[in-house]
Amino acid sequence: MRSGSGGQQRGWPPGRCPEEGWEHLPRPRGMGMWRVDPSLPSAASQAGKVLWGVPPNCHTPPGLSGQILFPPSPGGCPPDGKPPLVAVCWKLQGGTMWVVEAEGLAKTFVTGWLRPRRRKALAGVSLRVAAGTIYGIVGPNGAGKTTLLSILATILTPDAGRATLLGHDLRREPAAIRPRLNLVSGHANFVWSLRVAEILDFYARLYGLLARERRLRVEELLDWCELTPYRAVPYNELSTGLKQRLALAKGLVNRPALLLLDEPTVGLDPDMALKVRAQIADLRARERVTILLCTHYMR
Repeated sequence: MRSGSGGQQRGWPPGRCPEEGWEHLPRPRGMGMWRVDPSLPSAASQAGKVLWGVPPNCHTPPGLSGQILFPPSPGGCPPDGKPPLVAVCWKLQGGTMWVVEAEGLAKTFVTGWLRPRRRKALAGVSLRVAAGTIYGIVGPNGAGKTTLLSILATILTPDAGRATLLGHDLRREPAAIRPRLNLVSGHANFVWSLRVAEILDFYARLYGLLARERRLRVEELLDWCELTPYRAVPYNELSTGLKQRLALAKGLVNRPALLLLDEPTVGLDPDMALKVRAQIADLRARERVTILLCTHYMR
């Protein structure tokens, strides 16, 4: 990998690893890891281009270093310079990496058939969420919190405004965003006849986890959310608090880089609400996840 004229960055030759500024390290389960050397602008810029969609003629912020994990491929090298990312762990020394950047998001719903009425749910919402933080949004019921999270989760399309999540444009690249985020609702509802472990296994299958990795991830989440004693209990027999802890566990199945929490403690008694909040606070360090939390509780 070499710098071109005028600061342009060339991609990797097909089937070859970048030689300058990258160190190959062993990784369990046949995965390769390349570490960025931030002292080499070309390496840092190429890393930013691959991970965050930075145009090739732009440079990443100074002091950027990190690790990029790739799945196994012939020769252990990223194919064609555009590998599917499995996980990303950044350490930023100076400057700020924004996981969410939204500007002027607006959404209006039309209700009624004979006499259509327009209800404005969002009117020009702008925000920026830094990597590795817990970002809270507080507002009364009906303020548009759920609508905002639904837009950021690529479930709804905004009528106006723009947003970038994890370096990808919300409108143009939703397929690149979805595998790297998860949404947890305070009103989550799963198939009532499924057992706790079966629900987590089901969602792990949807996210494409292989059998061994799926089993390990399910056991890890059952243990962390203290659901192991309830692994064989059907969903309809769980208490409200246990259902919410299960929803939180589901939200971590795919190891998201961005976790959206919509009223995660709604309907819980004070003791259980405190426990769920403590688990959310622990998530940032445990899972290296950025959290965007919406609630109407001031505490």
